[in-house]
Amino acid sequence: MARRKLIGLITAVPESAHAKRVLEGVFAQCNKYGYDVAVFAALTHFSMVQRGYVEGEKNIYELINFELLDGVIVDTISLIEDSDETIVNYIYDKLRKECKKPVVSLNLPLGKYPMAQSSDEEVLREMLEHVLDVHNKSNICFLTGNKDYPVSEERLQIFLDVMAERGLSVKPEQIIYGDFWYSSGVKLADRFTSGELPLPEAVIC
Repeated sequence: MARRKLIGLITAVPESAHAKRVLEGVFAQCNKYGYDVAVFAALTHFSMVQRGYVEGEKNIYELINFELLDGVIVDTISLIEDSDETIVNYIYDKLRKECKKPVVSLNLPLGKYPMAQSSDEEVLREMLEHVLDVHNKSNICFLTGNKDYPVSEERLQIFLDVMAERGLSVKPEQIIYGDFWYSSGVKLADRFTSGELPLPEAVIC
């Protein structure tokens, strides 16, 4: 009997909504094609103040034996928090030095590895149309991801396109770059409450 092929999924904080969606999607596709999945996930956010604990959690990635895998999926967004790319750079170096198998990154670039990117246009348009048409709000602040990341700029362009289709102008203070993590929302809220930014009618992120 032939060995079932095994895909390694590298992620973090598996109980988060984002990771759950990634896991469900990977499991469903691997089940469809008769593959197994080995998940390697630190349980903590890498920006937490207890650095010793973070270093301990990072050791999960030392358990990866790439020789036993047939391919690797890297959930890149989950490995970056508060614009800190220490862990994702560590994973990238490990892959370059140790992995001879196919590697694909999800949604964010990882060196020269191919990137699988989902389209956010349908869901973003639905969110914008809901705020514009159901709630009749047009002064919308848009929080996207890191500046110059392809997925961040594509999401922003969808926002700008929908607003332009409605004849609505967008001021610079309505466009906010974040880092794909909860901390971006906290920082934006602080900027509103401090008066640094004018309070919009709605925020979409």
